[in-house]
Amino acid sequence: MRKNAKDDNDSQSEEEKPVPPFLLKTYEMVNDNKTDDIISWTPKGDAFVVKKQHQFSTEVLPNYFRTNCFSSFVRQVTSANFPNLIV
Repeated sequence: MRKNAKDDNDSQSEEEKPVPPFLLKTYEMVNDNKTDDIISWTPKGDAFVVKKQHQFSTEVLPNYFRTNCFSSFVRQVTSANFPNLIV
């Protein structure tokens, strides 16, 4: 028996959606132990902290994103409903 288009759409909605690249890059960036003095997870792991904003913008952001604009990064974090960001 052949599935119709509606059946295909239903099965796709039940599957997990891929994680957006921005969130993957942000997770990778925060998880990098080499940058813990600049950005790291909180002790509980439910948020991340940018400890040195200027250094973060000039040294870390450009390695992961096309921009080094801190306010743009914060805006994307906020719109993606990522765990809390502490500045």
